[in-house]
Amino acid sequence: MTQSYALQHARRVSSVVDNAAFHEAAAQARLFRSWTRSLNTFQLDPGNTSGPRVISATELKDRRNRAEALLRFSSPVVERLHGVVGKAGYCVLVADAGGALIDFRGQEDRRKEYRQHGLYHGRYFTEDAEGTSGVACVLADKEPITVHTEDHFRAAFTCLTCTAAPIISPAGELTGVLDVSAVRNSENRDSQELIYAWVCQAAEMIENAYLLHDTGHLWTLYLHRSQDYLSLHPELLIAFDDAGNIASMNRQAKSMLSTLYTAIPANVQHLFDLNAGQVIDLNSGLEMFPLRLTRGGDRFFARLRPPRQALRTISLSPGHPATGRAEPAAPAIASDRLVTGDPQVSSHLARALQIIDRRIPVLLQGETGRARRHSHSPCIAVHCVRRSRLSP
Repeated sequence: MTQSYALQHARRVSSVVDNAAFHEAAAQARLFRSWTRSLNTFQLDPGNTSGPRVISATELKDRRNRAEALLRFSSPVVERLHGVVGKAGYCVLVADAGGALIDFRGQEDRRKEYRQHGLYHGRYFTEDAEGTSGVACVLADKEPITVHTEDHFRAAFTCLTCTAAPIISPAGELTGVLDVSAVRNSENRDSQELIYAWVCQAAEMIENAYLLHDTGHLWTLYLHRSQDYLSLHPELLIAFDDAGNIASMNRQAKSMLSTLYTAIPANVQHLFDLNAGQVIDLNSGLEMFPLRLTRGGDRFFARLRPPRQALRTISLSPGHPATGRAEPAAPAIASDRLVTGDPQVSSHLARALQIIDRRIPVLLQGETGRARRHSHSPCIAVHCVRRSRLSP
């Protein structure tokens, strides 16, 4: 990059800020506000050609440790996203809530180029330090954005195209930023529309993983207008307790419901005209069932994930069929011993508990017998021998 270009860029930035020359489109207005803060509030030099601040290896390790949950939930999504965009020259980055890049995926033959332009873990992008960039804008207003080439405040980054989206925790806090960037990308801004959509969708998937982890002790509804996509990528996630009180929902659910209701209902009964028990009953015999919103009439296909502690203490005490005498009740089954983390396994287990000790033949694979009243009795081994077809 020549000094003449850096000087030209600096003059352009100063002129735009001084004359408020940006268009009024939403993205352009955000860029203008960021340029103004970078120039006037943080007093940065738009003609600066040096790279971003690099944090020490010790600080990077500390930041990664503190962002362990973010990295755990984002890593599979980042890997998958890079598999889609990597061959087109893009790298995928994750920044923590403080603006430090703590994860990176990029083509091996381009890593030197990425590092030279600040696209690598250990780099630090905040508006007060580096001016307008994809990560910095998202940190400032928690909205996705594409910052294309000369949209960047500093001349050092005008060869980059960065598309970034926020990662919001179930509590509504910004936990990180997902960013897809390229060096020497197409001059056409419209070429980034597909990248923008992918980044937003990937950030949403990370947020959903956060929510599903944090609400494991609750009932969680997966909802989608298409039954074919329900398991792949649910549109809405709504977590509620035994009484139907809504404890959490993903951002897409909040966004949609806020347009339909003056205040989003606090209980699932006011969303679907069914109380919690009725929703749970619908799920008991079906892996997928329909639900319709009370406002707008939108119809969704639904699946219900039970809470980790949903398999509560069960006591079965049928009379012994041979003697007619009631045997001692089965010992209480501690729910924490029946946690599976898998809705399908939990459903099968609940059905098994309904027929336990009723002398119904059942084929079980794996360790069994702990819950039966005869669990203290000796184990009876059954040996099955498969004869060869050639045997007499």
